[in-house]
Amino acid sequence: MACLIWTLVACGDSDGKGSSDGASEGEKVSVLAEAHEACLPGIETFLIEGKMEDEATAEEFLTLEDDGASLSIQNPPQGGGNSAPATILAIQCVLDETDAPASVTSELEQTTALMGRQETDWEGVEMSWSYHPDDGLSAVLTTSD
Repeated sequence: MACLIWTLVACGDSDGKGSSDGASEGEKVSVLAEAHEACLPGIETFLIEGKMEDEATAEEFLTLEDDGASLSIQNPPQGGGNSAPATILAIQCVLDETDAPASVTSELEQTTALMGRQETDWEGVEMSWSYHPDDGLSAVLTTSD
């Protein structure tokens, strides 16, 4: 049985939290919107340095939807065989930015294709994910914030 192997990476700004500079005063920015904003530059840099920017964009790996209430992470089909590391970068950055406990990373690392869709939650964030050797990892995070 193949297990999903993770590479831990650092992302985000210098204090490890996303920025909410785009929000007007008094407007609450969801933790997922902050994670999206903080993680996109790192994914884009990874794609450029890996000469993969013609294959996929950072937004194809990390998509904010539902007015910031959901965040999708996926391995885009056109990303080619080298896109899995960018997906791993995206998920680890989002987990860091949302203060996911280490147990969530452990659960992800132990996921196999035979396990089907998995779910977990922490501090107001719910995440479901699946893994397939051909399609890679896909995850959806939601929040009621």
